Amino acid sequence: MINFIDSIFAPVLQFLNMIISKLAGIGTIAAKGVRLDHYFGVFGLLGPTWTGVITSFLAAFLFVFILFMIQKYNRVLLWFKDLIKWW
Repeated sequence: MINFIDSIFAPVLQFLNMIISKLAGIGTIAAKGVRLDHYFGVFGLLGPTWTGVITSFLAAFLFVFILFMIQKYNRVLLWFKDLIKWW
């Protein structure tokens, strides 16, 4: 019986594990920080003040993107939950 129940919920658990791994990958990028000098040499010419402003903007954008992805995956998870309740 336990194997049967595990086989029913296996796709949901695989999906949740995929979500966790994707968010962990994005989190490591956010933790390292984005060095604009390595990717866009033009921003290095602006000076440390403007580089800090642009880096802060990119960090804020990345944070909002992470929240958007969590919300998107949460909707799918709730859809799975409603589907299971109906079943």
